[in-house]
Amino acid sequence: MPSRLKFFRGQRYQHLKKRCLQQQSLFEDPEFPATNASSSTAETLCPAP
Repeated sequence: MPSRLKFFRGQRYQHLKKRCLQQQSLFEDPEFPATNASSSTAETLCPAP
């Protein structure tokens, strides 16, 4: 197991959590926006017979 953590694009969980709690907001990841293209459904995972 690596001895040092590597943060994805500087995102640190504790910092993000603290900010969301202070602002009473949900976290929205700017690196992975919630769009129809980034989400999947059963249709995209399992083709119809």
